[in-house]
Amino acid sequence: MHAEIVNSLASDHRPIFADIVLPTPVDQLLTTKPYLQLATPTSMNVMFQTNSVCHCWIEYGTDKQHTQRARTILDGQEVCYDIENNIKLDNLKPGTRYYYRVCAMEIMYKGAYSNHFGADTLRTPFYSFRTPDVNDEDFTCLVFNDLHEHAETLAHLKHLAKDIDYDFVIFNGDCLPEPRNREHAISMIHSLADSVNGAEKPVIFLRGNHEIRNFYSAGMHHQIGYYNDKTYSAFTRGNTRFMLLDLGEDKPDSIPVYGGLNDFTQLRLDQVQFIKKELSSREFKSARNHVLISHIPIFGNTDNYRPCTDLWGPMLSHAPFNVALAAHTHNAKFYPNGVDGCRYPVYVGGGYNKKDATVAVLTCRKGKLSMRVLSDNPGTRWTLNE
Repeated sequence: MHAEIVNSLASDHRPIFADIVLPTPVDQLLTTKPYLQLATPTSMNVMFQTNSVCHCWIEYGTDKQHTQRARTILDGQEVCYDIENNIKLDNLKPGTRYYYRVCAMEIMYKGAYSNHFGADTLRTPFYSFRTPDVNDEDFTCLVFNDLHEHAETLAHLKHLAKDIDYDFVIFNGDCLPEPRNREHAISMIHSLADSVNGAEKPVIFLRGNHEIRNFYSAGMHHQIGYYNDKTYSAFTRGNTRFMLLDLGEDKPDSIPVYGGLNDFTQLRLDQVQFIKKELSSREFKSARNHVLISHIPIFGNTDNYRPCTDLWGPMLSHAPFNVALAAHTHNAKFYPNGVDGCRYPVYVGGGYNKKDATVAVLTCRKGKLSMRVLSDNPGTRWTLNE
Protein backbone atom coordinates (compact mmCIF):
# COMPACT_ATOMS: atom_id res chain seq x y z
CA MET A 1 0.00 0.00 0.00
CA HIS A 2 1.17 3.54 -0.79
CA ALA A 3 -0.32 6.67 0.85
CA GLU A 4 0.42 10.30 0.16
CA ILE A 5 -0.82 13.78 1.15
CA VAL A 6 -1.67 16.00 -1.82
CA ASN A 7 -0.53 19.61 -1.48
CA SER A 8 -3.14 22.15 -2.49
CA LEU A 9 -2.54 25.88 -2.89
CA ALA A 10 -6.23 26.69 -3.31
CA SER A 11 -7.36 25.30 0.02
CA ASP A 12 -6.07 24.62 3.48
CA HIS A 13 -7.61 21.14 3.18
CA ARG A 14 -5.07 18.54 2.15
CA PRO A 15 -6.64 15.39 0.70
CA ILE A 16 -5.02 12.01 1.18
CA PHE A 17 -4.98 9.27 -1.44
CA ALA A 18 -3.84 5.69 -1.07
CA ASP A 19 -3.05 2.79 -3.40
CA ILE A 20 -4.40 -0.40 -1.87
CA VAL A 21 -3.28 -3.75 -3.24
CA LEU A 22 -5.55 -6.68 -2.48
CA PRO A 23 -3.89 -10.10 -2.25
CA THR A 24 -4.43 -12.67 -4.96
CA PRO A 25 -6.02 -15.84 -3.56
CA VAL A 26 -3.13 -18.24 -3.06
CA ASP A 27 -4.77 -20.96 -5.15
CA GLN A 28 -4.89 -18.52 -8.08
CA LEU A 29 -1.25 -17.45 -8.06
CA LEU A 30 -0.40 -20.15 -10.59
CA THR A 31 -3.19 -21.33 -12.87
CA THR A 32 -1.05 -23.17 -15.42
CA LYS A 33 1.37 -26.01 -15.06
CA PRO A 34 5.15 -25.50 -15.35
CA TYR A 35 6.88 -26.70 -18.51
CA LEU A 36 10.39 -28.09 -18.89
CA GLN A 37 12.90 -26.46 -21.22
CA LEU A 38 16.57 -26.81 -22.17
CA ALA A 39 17.15 -30.34 -20.91
CA THR A 40 20.77 -31.43 -20.52
CA PRO A 41 22.32 -34.33 -18.56
CA THR A 42 23.14 -31.95 -15.69
CA SER A 43 20.45 -29.26 -15.83
CA MET A 44 16.80 -28.53 -16.49
CA ASN A 45 14.95 -25.23 -16.81
CA VAL A 46 11.47 -24.93 -15.30
CA MET A 47 9.33 -22.17 -16.82
CA PHE A 48 5.97 -20.95 -15.58
CA GLN A 49 3.87 -17.80 -15.27
CA THR A 50 2.14 -16.40 -12.22
CA ASN A 51 -0.93 -14.16 -12.04
CA SER A 52 0.91 -11.49 -10.07
CA VAL A 53 4.52 -10.71 -9.27
CA CYS A 54 5.83 -13.32 -6.82
CA HIS A 55 8.84 -14.47 -4.91
CA CYS A 56 9.29 -17.87 -6.59
CA TRP A 57 11.49 -20.89 -6.06
CA ILE A 58 11.67 -24.59 -6.93
CA GLU A 59 11.96 -27.31 -4.31
CA TYR A 60 13.60 -30.36 -5.87
CA GLY A 61 15.50 -33.54 -5.09
CA THR A 62 15.84 -37.21 -5.90
CA ASP A 63 12.96 -37.85 -3.48
CA LYS A 64 10.15 -35.68 -2.12
CA GLN A 65 11.36 -35.61 1.46
CA HIS A 66 14.89 -34.29 0.97
CA THR A 67 14.77 -31.24 -1.28
CA GLN A 68 16.81 -28.15 -1.95
CA ARG A 69 15.80 -24.77 -3.33
CA ALA A 70 16.57 -23.09 -6.63
CA ARG A 71 15.64 -19.59 -7.74
CA THR A 72 16.78 -17.15 -10.41
CA ILE A 73 19.39 -14.65 -9.28
CA LEU A 74 20.63 -11.90 -11.62
CA ASP A 75 23.57 -9.77 -10.48
CA GLY A 76 22.80 -10.52 -6.84
CA GLN A 77 19.05 -9.94 -7.05
CA GLU A 78 16.21 -12.38 -7.31
CA VAL A 79 14.36 -11.83 -10.58
CA CYS A 80 10.89 -10.95 -9.35
CA TYR A 81 9.60 -7.94 -11.25
CA ASP A 82 7.18 -9.61 -13.70
CA ILE A 83 4.99 -12.71 -14.06
CA GLU A 84 7.43 -14.72 -16.24
CA ASN A 85 9.61 -17.20 -14.38
CA ASN A 86 12.51 -19.30 -15.63
CA ILE A 87 14.37 -21.21 -12.93
CA LYS A 88 17.33 -23.41 -13.79
CA LEU A 89 18.03 -26.56 -11.80
CA ASP A 90 21.77 -27.05 -12.08
CA ASN A 91 24.42 -29.56 -11.01
CA LEU A 92 22.03 -32.46 -11.54
CA LYS A 93 23.15 -36.05 -11.97
CA PRO A 94 22.80 -37.55 -15.47
CA GLY A 95 20.28 -40.34 -15.89
CA THR A 96 18.57 -39.56 -12.59
CA ARG A 97 14.92 -39.03 -11.73
CA TYR A 98 14.16 -35.80 -9.90
CA TYR A 99 11.02 -34.58 -8.18
CA TYR A 100 10.15 -30.89 -8.05
CA ARG A 101 7.40 -28.46 -7.20
CA VAL A 102 6.89 -24.76 -7.84
CA CYS A 103 6.54 -22.44 -4.85
CA ALA A 104 5.29 -18.86 -5.02
CA MET A 105 4.61 -16.10 -2.50
CA GLU A 106 2.96 -12.96 -3.76
CA ILE A 107 4.91 -9.69 -3.46
CA MET A 108 2.34 -7.13 -2.39
CA TYR A 109 4.81 -4.24 -2.29
CA LYS A 110 8.52 -3.95 -3.04
CA GLY A 111 10.10 -0.66 -2.10
CA ALA A 112 13.58 0.65 -1.54
CA TYR A 113 13.64 -0.34 2.13
CA SER A 114 10.54 -2.46 2.69
CA ASN A 115 8.89 -5.53 1.24
CA HIS A 116 5.42 -6.87 1.93
CA PHE A 117 4.49 -10.45 1.02
CA GLY A 118 1.23 -12.34 0.87
CA ALA A 119 0.28 -14.32 3.95
CA ASP A 120 0.32 -17.73 2.24
CA THR A 121 2.65 -19.69 -0.02
CA LEU A 122 1.52 -21.66 -3.03
CA ARG A 123 3.11 -25.08 -3.45
CA THR A 124 2.14 -27.14 -6.47
CA PRO A 125 1.94 -30.93 -6.46
CA PHE A 126 5.26 -32.67 -7.10
CA TYR A 127 6.18 -33.37 -10.72
CA SER A 128 9.10 -35.48 -11.88
CA PHE A 129 11.54 -35.74 -14.76
CA ARG A 130 14.57 -37.80 -15.66
CA THR A 131 17.76 -36.14 -16.82
CA PRO A 132 19.26 -37.55 -20.03
CA ASP A 133 22.08 -40.02 -19.46
CA VAL A 134 25.22 -39.30 -21.47
CA ASN A 135 25.77 -43.06 -21.83
CA ASP A 136 22.18 -43.88 -22.77
CA GLU A 137 21.74 -43.83 -26.53
CA ASP A 138 18.02 -44.65 -26.45
CA PHE A 139 15.28 -42.05 -26.78
CA THR A 140 11.91 -41.45 -28.41
CA CYS A 141 10.85 -38.02 -29.59
CA LEU A 142 7.51 -36.84 -31.01
CA VAL A 143 7.62 -34.09 -33.66
CA PHE A 144 4.52 -32.01 -34.40
CA ASN A 145 4.22 -29.15 -36.86
CA ASP A 146 1.85 -26.57 -38.35
CA LEU A 147 -0.94 -27.02 -35.82
CA HIS A 148 -2.05 -23.38 -36.16
CA GLU A 149 -4.11 -23.49 -32.94
CA HIS A 150 -6.18 -26.47 -34.10
CA ALA A 151 -6.58 -28.23 -30.76
CA GLU A 152 -8.66 -31.01 -32.30
CA THR A 153 -5.80 -31.86 -34.67
CA LEU A 154 -3.30 -32.09 -31.83
CA ALA A 155 -5.71 -34.28 -29.86
CA HIS A 156 -6.13 -36.53 -32.90
CA LEU A 157 -2.38 -36.87 -33.47
CA LYS A 158 -1.85 -37.61 -29.79
CA HIS A 159 -4.44 -40.36 -30.09
CA LEU A 160 -2.49 -41.87 -32.99
CA ALA A 161 0.59 -41.88 -30.77
CA LYS A 162 -1.19 -42.85 -27.54
CA ASP A 163 0.78 -46.05 -27.02
CA ILE A 164 4.19 -44.43 -27.51
CA ASP A 165 6.30 -43.69 -24.45
CA TYR A 166 8.25 -40.59 -25.48
CA ASP A 167 11.12 -38.77 -23.78
CA PHE A 168 10.72 -35.28 -25.24
CA VAL A 169 8.62 -33.37 -27.76
CA ILE A 170 9.49 -30.98 -30.57
CA PHE A 171 6.98 -28.53 -32.01
CA ASN A 172 8.50 -27.70 -35.39
CA GLY A 173 7.03 -24.29 -36.08
CA ASP A 174 3.67 -22.65 -36.78
CA CYS A 175 2.32 -24.24 -33.61
CA LEU A 176 2.33 -20.90 -31.72
CA PRO A 177 1.15 -18.69 -34.58
CA GLU A 178 0.86 -14.91 -34.63
CA PRO A 179 0.87 -14.11 -30.88
CA ARG A 180 -1.29 -11.03 -30.36
CA ASN A 181 -0.14 -10.27 -26.82
CA ARG A 182 1.38 -11.95 -23.79
CA GLU A 183 -1.89 -13.52 -22.68
CA HIS A 184 -2.41 -15.08 -26.11
CA ALA A 185 1.18 -16.38 -26.17
CA ILE A 186 0.87 -17.96 -22.72
CA SER A 187 -2.44 -19.55 -23.64
CA MET A 188 -1.00 -21.11 -26.80
CA ILE A 189 2.13 -22.37 -25.06
CA HIS A 190 0.14 -24.13 -22.38
CA SER A 191 -2.38 -25.55 -24.83
CA LEU A 192 0.59 -27.44 -26.31
CA ALA A 193 2.91 -28.04 -23.35
CA ASP A 194 0.18 -29.15 -20.94
CA SER A 195 -1.30 -31.51 -23.51
CA VAL A 196 1.99 -33.42 -23.92
CA ASN A 197 2.80 -33.42 -20.18
CA GLY A 198 5.39 -30.68 -20.52
CA ALA A 199 5.70 -30.50 -16.73
CA GLU A 200 7.49 -33.86 -16.88
CA LYS A 201 8.61 -34.21 -20.51
CA PRO A 202 10.92 -31.53 -21.95
CA VAL A 203 9.44 -29.53 -24.81
CA ILE A 204 11.32 -27.80 -27.63
CA PHE A 205 9.59 -25.00 -29.52
CA LEU A 206 11.09 -24.19 -32.93
CA ARG A 207 10.09 -20.94 -34.51
CA GLY A 208 8.19 -21.03 -37.79
CA ASN A 209 7.36 -18.08 -40.01
CA HIS A 210 3.96 -17.62 -38.33
CA GLU A 211 5.57 -17.33 -34.89
CA ILE A 212 7.38 -14.30 -36.30
CA ARG A 213 4.18 -12.41 -37.08
CA ASN A 214 1.93 -10.18 -34.98
CA PHE A 215 2.56 -7.72 -32.17
CA TYR A 216 4.00 -9.99 -29.45
CA SER A 217 6.20 -12.16 -31.69
CA ALA A 218 9.49 -10.75 -30.37
CA GLY A 219 8.22 -11.30 -26.83
CA MET A 220 8.28 -15.07 -27.23
CA HIS A 221 11.86 -15.08 -25.92
CA HIS A 222 10.38 -14.38 -22.49
CA GLN A 223 8.17 -17.47 -22.65
CA ILE A 224 10.42 -20.02 -24.38
CA GLY A 225 13.79 -21.43 -23.39
CA TYR A 226 16.10 -21.25 -26.40
CA TYR A 227 19.50 -22.94 -26.32
CA ASN A 228 22.10 -20.14 -26.04
CA ASP A 229 19.16 -17.72 -26.27
CA LYS A 230 19.06 -18.19 -30.05
CA THR A 231 16.20 -19.46 -32.20
CA TYR A 232 18.77 -21.75 -33.88
CA SER A 233 20.95 -24.16 -31.97
CA ALA A 234 22.37 -27.66 -31.62
CA PHE A 235 22.23 -30.21 -28.83
CA THR A 236 23.20 -33.83 -28.22
CA ARG A 237 20.96 -36.62 -26.97
CA GLY A 238 22.87 -39.86 -26.39
CA ASN A 239 24.83 -40.46 -29.58
CA THR A 240 22.57 -38.25 -31.71
CA ARG A 241 23.34 -34.64 -32.59
CA PHE A 242 20.43 -32.35 -33.44
CA MET A 243 20.90 -29.18 -35.50
CA LEU A 244 17.95 -26.76 -35.32
CA LEU A 245 17.84 -23.92 -37.88
CA ASP A 246 15.62 -20.85 -38.26
CA LEU A 247 14.92 -19.77 -41.85
CA GLY A 248 12.95 -16.69 -40.85
CA GLU A 249 10.09 -15.47 -43.01
CA ASP A 250 8.96 -17.06 -46.27
CA LYS A 251 9.11 -13.76 -48.19
CA PRO A 252 11.87 -11.15 -48.67
CA ASP A 253 12.44 -8.53 -45.99
CA SER A 254 11.47 -5.86 -48.51
CA ILE A 255 7.82 -6.98 -48.77
CA PRO A 256 5.73 -3.92 -47.72
CA VAL A 257 3.57 -5.88 -45.24
CA TYR A 258 6.62 -6.29 -42.99
CA GLY A 259 6.89 -2.52 -42.62
CA GLY A 260 10.68 -2.52 -42.78
CA LEU A 261 10.86 -4.15 -39.33
CA ASN A 262 12.52 -7.44 -40.38
CA ASP A 263 16.10 -8.35 -41.13
CA PHE A 264 16.07 -12.08 -41.71
CA THR A 265 18.78 -11.68 -44.31
CA GLN A 266 21.22 -11.04 -41.46
CA LEU A 267 19.74 -13.87 -39.39
CA ARG A 268 20.47 -16.28 -42.23
CA LEU A 269 24.00 -14.93 -42.64
CA ASP A 270 24.58 -15.34 -38.90
CA GLN A 271 23.62 -18.98 -39.24
CA VAL A 272 26.18 -19.51 -42.00
CA GLN A 273 28.86 -19.04 -39.35
CA PHE A 274 26.92 -21.17 -36.88
CA ILE A 275 26.58 -24.02 -39.39
CA LYS A 276 30.28 -23.93 -40.26
CA LYS A 277 31.25 -24.00 -36.60
CA GLU A 278 28.78 -26.77 -35.77
CA LEU A 279 29.83 -29.05 -38.65
CA SER A 280 33.46 -28.83 -37.53
CA SER A 281 32.73 -29.18 -33.81
CA ARG A 282 33.82 -32.13 -31.68
CA GLU A 283 30.21 -32.72 -30.64
CA PHE A 284 29.02 -33.05 -34.21
CA LYS A 285 31.93 -35.16 -35.41
CA SER A 286 31.79 -37.56 -32.48
CA ALA A 287 28.05 -38.24 -32.78
CA ARG A 288 26.95 -41.40 -34.54
CA ASN A 289 23.60 -39.99 -35.71
CA HIS A 290 22.74 -36.52 -37.00
CA VAL A 291 19.30 -34.94 -37.38
CA LEU A 292 18.62 -31.66 -39.19
CA ILE A 293 15.41 -29.85 -38.21
CA SER A 294 13.89 -26.65 -39.56
CA HIS A 295 10.37 -25.38 -40.04
CA ILE A 296 10.75 -24.14 -43.61
CA PRO A 297 12.45 -26.90 -45.60
CA ILE A 298 16.01 -26.25 -46.68
CA PHE A 299 15.59 -29.12 -49.14
CA GLY A 300 12.17 -29.88 -50.59
CA ASN A 301 10.79 -26.37 -50.20
CA THR A 302 8.05 -25.64 -52.76
CA ASP A 303 8.03 -21.86 -52.17
CA ASN A 304 9.25 -19.56 -54.92
CA TYR A 305 11.43 -17.76 -52.36
CA ARG A 306 14.11 -20.21 -51.17
CA PRO A 307 17.16 -18.22 -50.01
CA CYS A 308 18.49 -20.89 -47.67
CA THR A 309 18.59 -23.61 -50.31
CA ASP A 310 21.21 -21.53 -52.11
CA LEU A 311 22.89 -20.05 -49.02
CA TRP A 312 23.13 -23.13 -46.81
CA GLY A 313 22.61 -25.95 -49.29
CA PRO A 314 26.28 -26.31 -50.32
CA MET A 315 27.32 -26.71 -46.68
CA LEU A 316 24.53 -29.06 -45.64
CA SER A 317 23.80 -31.20 -48.70
CA HIS A 318 26.82 -33.47 -48.16
CA ALA A 319 26.91 -33.37 -44.36
CA PRO A 320 26.41 -36.75 -42.65
CA PHE A 321 22.78 -36.31 -41.59
CA ASN A 322 20.59 -39.39 -41.21
CA VAL A 323 17.45 -37.40 -41.95
CA ALA A 324 16.13 -33.84 -42.29
CA LEU A 325 12.77 -32.97 -40.73
CA ALA A 326 10.83 -29.96 -41.99
CA ALA A 327 7.28 -28.61 -42.28
CA HIS A 328 5.65 -25.42 -43.63
CA THR A 329 4.19 -26.59 -46.95
CA HIS A 330 1.12 -28.31 -45.38
CA ASN A 331 1.74 -31.10 -47.87
CA ALA A 332 3.33 -34.18 -46.33
CA LYS A 333 6.21 -35.56 -48.36
CA PHE A 334 8.99 -38.06 -47.88
CA TYR A 335 12.06 -38.08 -50.10
CA PRO A 336 13.91 -41.29 -49.17
CA ASN A 337 16.87 -40.51 -51.41
CA GLY A 338 17.06 -36.79 -50.75
CA VAL A 339 15.98 -33.81 -52.83
CA ASP A 340 17.50 -30.57 -54.15
CA GLY A 341 20.97 -32.07 -54.09
CA CYS A 342 21.09 -33.38 -50.52
CA ARG A 343 22.21 -36.96 -49.97
CA TYR A 344 19.94 -38.03 -47.11
CA PRO A 345 16.21 -38.60 -46.60
CA VAL A 346 13.98 -35.56 -46.15
CA TYR A 347 10.63 -35.60 -44.36
CA VAL A 348 8.19 -32.69 -44.66
CA GLY A 349 5.25 -32.78 -42.23
CA GLY A 350 1.61 -32.29 -43.17
CA GLY A 351 -0.84 -29.50 -42.41
CA TYR A 352 -3.41 -28.71 -39.72
CA ASN A 353 -6.38 -30.63 -41.13
CA LYS A 354 -6.87 -33.94 -39.35
CA LYS A 355 -7.09 -35.85 -42.62
CA ASP A 356 -3.57 -34.91 -43.71
CA ALA A 357 -1.86 -33.96 -40.41
CA THR A 358 1.19 -36.01 -39.40
CA VAL A 359 3.30 -36.68 -36.32
CA ALA A 360 6.82 -38.05 -36.65
CA VAL A 361 8.14 -40.53 -34.09
CA LEU A 362 11.92 -40.34 -33.99
CA THR A 363 13.49 -43.23 -32.10
CA CYS A 364 17.01 -44.34 -31.26
CA ARG A 365 17.51 -47.89 -30.03
CA LYS A 366 20.91 -49.49 -29.44
CA GLY A 367 22.51 -46.58 -31.25
CA LYS A 368 20.41 -46.89 -34.41
CA LEU A 369 18.05 -44.16 -35.51
CA SER A 370 14.62 -44.83 -36.98
CA MET A 371 11.52 -42.79 -37.75
CA ARG A 372 7.83 -43.50 -38.23
CA VAL A 373 5.27 -41.03 -39.53
CA LEU A 374 1.75 -41.48 -38.19
CA SER A 375 -1.29 -40.16 -40.04
CA ASP A 376 -4.84 -40.99 -41.06
CA ASN A 377 -3.70 -40.83 -44.66
CA PRO A 378 -2.15 -44.16 -45.73
CA GLY A 379 -0.08 -42.29 -48.29
CA THR A 380 1.78 -40.39 -45.58
CA ARG A 381 2.73 -43.27 -43.27
CA TRP A 382 6.44 -43.67 -43.83
CA THR A 383 9.19 -45.54 -42.06
CA LEU A 384 12.89 -44.80 -42.00
CA ASN A 385 15.34 -47.37 -40.69
CA GLU A 386 19.06 -46.66 -40.53
